[in-house]
Amino acid sequence: MYQETFIITRSGFDFEFIRWGNAKEPSWLFIHGFGGSARTFSKVAAYLVNSGESLLTVSLPFHGNSSDVNSENQRFDIKLLSELFSEIVKTEFGMKTYTAVSHSLGSRIILWLAVNKQEELNSIHIMNPAGFYPWEIRFFKFFSEGWSAHLLDFDFISRQVTAFLVPNPDKRVINAFKWLTKSYPVMCLHKARVYIQLFKIRKPVHIYWGDRDRLLPLDFANEVKQHFESGKVHIMSNCGHLPMIEKPEELSKLLLSNRNLDLIGSI
Repeated sequence: MYQETFIITRSGFDFEFIRWGNAKEPSWLFIHGFGGSARTFSKVAAYLVNSGESLLTVSLPFHGNSSDVNSENQRFDIKLLSELFSEIVKTEFGMKTYTAVSHSLGSRIILWLAVNKQEELNSIHIMNPAGFYPWEIRFFKFFSEGWSAHLLDFDFISRQVTAFLVPNPDKRVINAFKWLTKSYPVMCLHKARVYIQLFKIRKPVHIYWGDRDRLLPLDFANEVKQHFESGKVHIMSNCGHLPMIEKPEELSKLLLSNRNLDLIGSI
């Protein structure tokens, strides 16, 4: 399977992009979740490429071969990262429109694009999306404000808290979590004014959820769906929080069959 890796610098960030397939202008953009990388979707990429598709994946800062943050001014700012990715895929890869796919944390960026750059997206596909739940806000706010913000300075505490999200985290993943907490509130859908504008999305929004997700239980799925005029939940049986790893072939088939499905008025 043909793949090519690029390191592209913008606003002090070095981003790793991987283009899978032979087409110079990929038709899919994938953004991973916390603890993942551009290679998290490798099994899905293999299936899609074998089906004649070409796609682009990206590693967020502190992930994959993208750079760590080297400035106190650099944050997981949904608006900034979304605008950077929008510009990069157009100018570097010729992607004027594309199908957007994300997992968990990465859904914050895809949904910002869906609200603010809707004309660029053909359809939106979010797996086990983060950013919708009151406990998330309380969680990140607790570790970013007041006396509790210093708790993550203790290695034992930062490791245990990060392990809640990613089992057996290494030092880099722990630092990524610290960076996320320091990025509150600009990393929140609510504070980026995305949450209250989701109803404006007119493109199809497909929501994929594993029925055995322990981090973000399936009970949340229909609640998330209510935010979209054109949303549909796809439940993946015997699957946890990582459908692209646990059920890559099933997920790939769903993505291919759903990417051109118009959901307006069908739900």
